[in-house]
Amino acid sequence: MGLTIRQAAAMCGKSRSTIHRALGNGKMSGQQGDDGTWSIDPSELARVFPWDVSGQGKRDATDTPETSIGTAEAVLAAKVEMYEAQAQRDHEAIEDLRRRLDRAEERVFALSAPQATREAPKGFLGRLMGGVWR
Repeated sequence: MGLTIRQAAAMCGKSRSTIHRALGNGKMSGQQGDDGTWSIDPSELARVFPWDVSGQGKRDATDTPETSIGTAEAVLAAKVEMYEAQAQRDHEAIEDLRRRLDRAEERVFALSAPQATREAPKGFLGRLMGGVWR
């Protein structure tokens, strides 16, 4: 769920041209659609332009405390989503490492187990092999 330039500007209290300039010079990342519209991740917007959740310092006088609360909730929702995704990646990495450790232990046990040895066959083949037969 990405934000348009207009939504991003309203959320952080910056102008649309400031948001567009940040996208253009690489200060902020976003995806540009085939039709030229931008999709900006809320967490990326918060990284570059921290939001003023107090309601003060907004460029638009139409912002109310209710809007600020909605903005704060959007910031928190984006952070929760980001942390949940990170926790899922960490869980998957831990499970992968556990599987690798189990496989490594199995290999160590298999290599360290005593090998069953058979006695070398008697006769010509036994002399040919030099008594070494497994």
